[in-house]
Amino acid sequence: MTSPVVRLAVVGGLCLAIAGATLGGAALPVSEPRPLPPVDPDGRTVTVCPAAPTVNLVSTTTWGALNTRPITEERASPVPAGRGLTLTDQSNPVVMIAEGRQNEGAAAAVFARHAEGPERGLSMARCGTPATTTWFTGLVSDPDGGTAGRTEVLLINADAGSAEADLILFGPDGLQVAPGARGIAVPARSARTVALDTLFTRAEPVGLQVRTTRGRVAAVVQQRTSAGAQPAGTDWQVGSAPPAPEQVVAGIPAGPGPRTLILTNPSSRRTTATVEVLGPDGTFAPVDASTVDVNAEATAAVPLHPALNGEPGAVRIRAEQPLTAAVVSRSGDDPLADIAVQPSSPALSATSIGGVAVAQGVRGTLLVTNPGEQEITVPARVVGTDGAELGATEVRVPPGSTAPWIIDGIDRPAAVLVRAPAGGSAYAGLVLTSGEAPAGGLATSPLSVPAQEQGGGIEPVFDPGAGR
Repeated sequence: MTSPVVRLAVVGGLCLAIAGATLGGAALPVSEPRPLPPVDPDGRTVTVCPAAPTVNLVSTTTWGALNTRPITEERASPVPAGRGLTLTDQSNPVVMIAEGRQNEGAAAAVFARHAEGPERGLSMARCGTPATTTWFTGLVSDPDGGTAGRTEVLLINADAGSAEADLILFGPDGLQVAPGARGIAVPARSARTVALDTLFTRAEPVGLQVRTTRGRVAAVVQQRTSAGAQPAGTDWQVGSAPPAPEQVVAGIPAGPGPRTLILTNPSSRRTTATVEVLGPDGTFAPVDASTVDVNAEATAAVPLHPALNGEPGAVRIRAEQPLTAAVVSRSGDDPLADIAVQPSSPALSATSIGGVAVAQGVRGTLLVTNPGEQEITVPARVVGTDGAELGATEVRVPPGSTAPWIIDGIDRPAAVLVRAPAGGSAYAGLVLTSGEAPAGGLATSPLSVPAQEQGGGIEPVFDPGAGR
């Protein structure tokens, strides 16, 4: 407790200070406090990228620490804060560690382009975080089909302890029996590839839940197609948004070729899903695809290209039971057409990041979807790994529709930063295309939505009344 004498002394001192500051009736200048840097609270996010010809690491803030290392090594190297880093010819998965404010200001993506060989075509994917559960749908295991499809599930364990995972598969008629899909061991700091055609074969697409019983893994899928012995197209596939009664798949590319919506129902009850397309001209129910019946613990497919008619867009799915969703696209009707798989994803939050939005020899397109009833404006800009801004725009999106931003004239891997709109919600996806014969290259990817709850900067606010 403060004594009366001390209180009188404090009051007296304050009076003298006020008198001195107002000599002659004129107030003396008061110095402003120096700006304080953001405070980085505790927070650490690990992002894992599969081995790839190009790994693009993006940093959008100078606060916090950002480092990277091959998965097999313990020692990490810094990524320039506020800039980024492009790694090439990576034979091992790459780990990016974001601390402090980098949690909400950093992302990574992988990119590949091959004119021939088993990985022919364009491939692109955002890098993900290790988890105990990851969901996929639209996987194929038909190596001997007319247009053959093969799926490999890559399980990456970036931690110092071993992990163990189960692959739970949902076929068109229910759970898919697959001996050898349970108890898959993934040693520490290593990756393991599981080819689905070593477990089962069927022509219809299936859904997949990767669930760990010990530790956690970053799961990525790679799909390859071929026409006879000739490789056709390949793509990485990242996890879909967790099962929910409403899902949105944004970033469905324009152009020729099939577009197929794949839905997986992991619940024990059959459900009927309603489907809406959000295209350039608004929202509509696709003819012959406005409803889809999905059996319990099963996967169903429905074509969307008759409704899209070559236009870009997004699809919104609603059902009574939680579903997970993806759209599989081909770059044309040719048997050698490239493949691209776009999963459902969450809405944009703060600044979402597309780690690769354009690269040499390909065209990038940002597709922004507005599911609301009011027009929105979405700021977007493209940045290089040197931090330089290479382009910027504001994408105006009418209600219930999808609008594109075509990114041209950039000959190196660059990232796109997309700000969530004020007073509305938006979804977005990236599309890469090239003109390679006979059917061109095609790749799609959702954006990374950094997890603000795991860290991030807190801007200190000067309060002259603090301590009163």
